[in-house]
Amino acid sequence: MQTVSVNGVIIEERCIAAETQNADADSAEGARAAAARALVIRTLLLQEAQRLQLQPAPRVFGDGVRETDEDALIRQLLDREITVPQADAATCRRYY
Repeated sequence: MQTVSVNGVIIEERCIAAETQNADADSAEGARAAAARALVIRTLLLQEAQRLQLQPAPRVFGDGVRETDEDALIRQLLDREITVPQADAATCRRYY
């Protein structure tokens, strides 16, 4: 198997194997590739959050489940970097 790394951080094979169960693929090879890609993206997002010195602020959901620190950092990064345009009534009518 090929070693997967992001900016010098190696993604361990056991992590890729664990992520494989979440991959939508037609073969074991495709599932491994999709899992590795997902972990590369996650690692890049976490590295960017670290570069920006974001501090995790996990949310607690109604059922008492707490967001992980890593998920909180990724959410905060995406909230900070992505602007979602708000559609006005005319835009909605044009689309639908």
